[in-house]
Amino acid sequence: PSAAFFSESTGAAMEVALKMGLRLYVKRNDTTLDDLENEDIYLDCLTQSDSYHGDSLGAMNLCEPSVQNEAQHPWYEPRSFSLPSPTLGYRRGQLSISFPEGLEATEKAITSFDSIADAMDINARLLSPRLLSEYREIIEMQWLVYEHKEVNRKIGCLVLEPILQASGGMKFVDPVWQRALIDVAKKRNIPVIFDEATSGLHRLGVASCRELLQSDPDVACYGKSLTGLSPLGVTLASKEVFDAFSGDNPSDALLHRDNYMAYPMGCVAALHVLESYDRGLQTIPKGNFHEPRM
Repeated sequence: PSAAFFSESTGAAMEVALKMGLRLYVKRNDTTLDDLENEDIYLDCLTQSDSYHGDSLGAMNLCEPSVQNEAQHPWYEPRSFSLPSPTLGYRRGQLSISFPEGLEATEKAITSFDSIADAMDINARLLSPRLLSEYREIIEMQWLVYEHKEVNRKIGCLVLEPILQASGGMKFVDPVWQRALIDVAKKRNIPVIFDEATSGLHRLGVASCRELLQSDPDVACYGKSLTGLSPLGVTLASKEVFDAFSGDNPSDALLHRDNYMAYPMGCVAALHVLESYDRGLQTIPKGNFHEPRM
């Protein structure tokens, strides 16, 4: 990352990430929000079914109607195209991929594994790229159907909870599916946002799930395990995102305010937490989903 924006919580960090991602979409497409409004174009986000990104209005609008949002705010309006995800789990003692209704892999695709490490080793899995190709084709087709059916709506960002969906039921999403989502988004020049409030900072054995997915987002959000729940959230961004907010007018800047932005006690707590992670990594063997360690 080239820039960091400190806020007061992971929810606030997600709102900042949305501003960053949608601004980057506007810049990449050489347009403005006024132009989109005049053309009656609405920007939606591609998300995962059963996702959760916070309780502020922008974050709620990222998610499908559910008990967590539909009856909570009169202005709630889903602004997302949500796709169900293949998930990993043990069934009759065998670690395998479970596919949602309407999504199936061919018989030649590898869908069962000897260990969690094997399932999460995306480099090894991509040596047999059949499943990745099948996933990409499905995503491309559903993306085209969505934008043709909803003629005044465009996908402005891809927003992922990498690997682990917590509030959605503690689901482990197949990393090859998420890699396919990222690949299709990048092919279409769509910004990618990682919400790593749950999965980031070594909860899954790595500092960021970019190490598991082997692909970088444009924007990523962190909190919770950044401080041990002291008020602090951070949104990391690439230089391209940072440059999207440069300009001479006040409206060009990233305007976002919280009561506890970069809260000093939270920053101190974060320093101690990050130092603790560094110390732990010196004594714990490095490895993705190393079963004896877990």
